[in-house]
Amino acid sequence: MIQIHDSWAIIFVETVVIAAALVSAHQVTGGRLWGWLRHSFMAGKGRARLVMGLFLLALAVAAFGVDAVGPNPVANGTVRLLSGGIALMAAGTFLLLRRQRIERQNRCQGYQKQIDALKGSADPAAPGAIRHLIMALNRCGVTSVDLTCCRLQGADLSRTRLYDARMRGADLRAADLREVGLTGADLRGARLAETDFREAFLYRANLRGADFSRADLRGADLREADLRGACLDACLLANARLEDAKLEGASFRAARLKNTQVTVGQLLKTQSLANARLDPSLRAELIAARDPVPHLPRRLLRLDGTVPLPKKASTLSLLP
Repeated sequence: MIQIHDSWAIIFVETVVIAAALVSAHQVTGGRLWGWLRHSFMAGKGRARLVMGLFLLALAVAAFGVDAVGPNPVANGTVRLLSGGIALMAAGTFLLLRRQRIERQNRCQGYQKQIDALKGSADPAAPGAIRHLIMALNRCGVTSVDLTCCRLQGADLSRTRLYDARMRGADLRAADLREVGLTGADLRGARLAETDFREAFLYRANLRGADFSRADLRGADLREADLRGACLDACLLANARLEDAKLEGASFRAARLKNTQVTVGQLLKTQSLANARLDPSLRAELIAARDPVPHLPRRLLRLDGTVPLPKKASTLSLLP
């Protein structure tokens, strides 16, 4: 048995052993170990960073020893041995987490490929299968699902999470989207007629040119959503939130805006409010706001779909 009494020689030998172990791990992982280490610190999740921090701390303690235990070589050797064990455990945990993450990514890619295969299917069972795949992706922590031009007519997607989902041109007519999370989703040009959006979250969603005809948006969160050019004819918007939403060119014919959080300035930018049912206070604000504006388009003067009364009239009826 070789005995080394020089402390610096011990440190050198331990450093060589640790370096050899790292080189071996690098070769076993196919040359990807250093990339994993760099990724853990630069873009890794919280668990990976914690594990790698413990790993490097244990390596440092094992390499340089702990002087606080005194000059006893047995104590120093014990500390270095324990630190080396912790380092190996941390490295093993990190590799396990990395492997699980890769497997999860592969599963998610498989789920997305199955969704892509079912997008244009006319099979009545396709919407149900897509829902199960979306739920599987949600369990993996994935919400930005690609549903571009997907046929989901009459599908039940209630309470699913589709944050930042890509759903441009999707067909969701008469679908059940109650309490669905669509924050930041792209629904440009989507077909959403008669869709149930009660209590849905559409915060900052891109809804330009979408067709919401006869949709139920009661209690929906549409704050900062982009509804330019959208069709909301005959929509139910009771208790909906439209603060800071972009409504330029949107149509609200026969819409029901009871207790809807929207401003007069937003409604003045819409394309039509013919036959729209508004709260009395909001209706009064519109009446007060339309007269001072010169050359106001006639489409906004016909809130009830009838020819406006002369300006000298004392009362103006906005509702049938």
